[in-house]
Amino acid sequence: MAKKSFTPAADQVSAAEAVFACMALVATVRPIVEAYQLRILRDLGWGHLPLGQTYDMPDAVFEVYHQRCCEERDRAKLVVDDPEKCPLLVAGHLLILAERVMVDSMAPITGLTWDKLLCSRNGLQNLREYVDLTLRLLAPFCKNRLVV
Repeated sequence: MAKKSFTPAADQVSAAEAVFACMALVATVRPIVEAYQLRILRDLGWGHLPLGQTYDMPDAVFEVYHQRCCEERDRAKLVVDDPEKCPLLVAGHLLILAERVMVDSMAPITGLTWDKLLCSRNGLQNLREYVDLTLRLLAPFCKNRLVV
């Protein structure tokens, strides 16, 4: 049996390129943000606290933590559209949005949408695997890409 060839539409390639760009942004921003967050937590005596669990802090301590994170963000020249936002969370959100566009751009071929994948059994795991497989499929057609 002859193997069918696949040529993605331009919007599918663009969507994959956007995902690769967002992956690069997250990979660039993560070590910077996590390093200063950990340093500040240690300085404040909350080094035992896992990143992301700052909701356990008393409000007064969190205010100091947040202010120092903003100062470190600015010192690192990480730009966000709102001075109250964390650059790592912004980058992660952009990645999710780009992944959703890519997944939905492939729906005419696969019949799978973001919502269908998430609502399936083991939805988040299925979504992660689908995104990975889709990137592997589309990567050869992308001009700028990370190695997947």
